[in-house]
Amino acid sequence: MEITPSYPRNLSKEALSICKGLLNKDPASRLGCSPAGSLEIRDHVFFRRINWELIESKAVQPPFRPPVVDKRDVSNFDPVFTDMSTEFTPTDKLFIMNLTQTEFAGFSFVNPEFVVEV
Repeated sequence: MEITPSYPRNLSKEALSICKGLLNKDPASRLGCSPAGSLEIRDHVFFRRINWELIESKAVQPPFRPPVVDKRDVSNFDPVFTDMSTEFTPTDKLFIMNLTQTEFAGFSFVNPEFVVEV
């Protein structure tokens, strides 16, 4: 949080603008964090050639589809991340007891590929 990122000199003004907007250290000023939310990102000049309606309707073929073996295939991720050991932070039981879970009201989807039997 203390280092100012450097950007390649050949980055377009639009690309530089969106990078700086998304990486803004102040959440209140960060691109996409205003009340307009994701619309602020979609309307950014960097995406001016994107037809979001066509993308949402899946009418656009992606320019690249990485090969995957199955839904759990992580071979396209950098080993720097996939080789990292996981460290679980102990859960504060009092914090959990006081959660209202309102963020998940009406949420019922469970990915069957990632259900672990206990």
